[in-house]
Amino acid sequence: MSDASSASIRNRPCSPQPERRLRKPQQFDVVTIGRALHWMDRDALGPLFERLVAPDGTILVCSSSSAADGRNPWLDEYNEARRFWSDSGAGERYHRQLGAVLQGTRFHIADKITVETSHQLSVSALARRVLTFSSSSPAVLGNKAEPMLRDVEQRLLPLSCEGSVTEVVVSTAQVANR
Repeated sequence: MSDASSASIRNRPCSPQPERRLRKPQQFDVVTIGRALHWMDRDALGPLFERLVAPDGTILVCSSSSAADGRNPWLDEYNEARRFWSDSGAGERYHRQLGAVLQGTRFHIADKITVETSHQLSVSALARRVLTFSSSSPAVLGNKAEPMLRDVEQRLLPLSCEGSVTEVVVSTAQVANR
């Protein structure tokens, strides 16, 4: 790449639309979305996928969450605490359905891959996870972040073994093809 081309790329303004960042239209074999489908403009996604995904390409929508089937006995208390500290009493997870997003396109859900894992984590680490949700982020909580962390830890300690819990995590990838 020439110095002039390199300087042109460096000085170009950044655009949040992927198709505007490409010099010429290009298609991809795999497009992945992780934990962000609910933030995206539903009406724009279908046409965007049609343009960006190669004819034999795949869309993978990935997510993970704590198993909500009783194998995480601390989960109800954790979610209650998270909702308590969330902005405007929010804190419910919102999941956009991929099938609804794909309506009107040539894509269809072809498969769903599920993997389960388990691991130990400290009550403190689990409490800090509350800060990763947009409704209870440090920007939303402000000076309430530290009291929230203490509260969540206190709620979870009785459900722990020496300050540690086992978490069963369910990770999924929805696979969509044309």
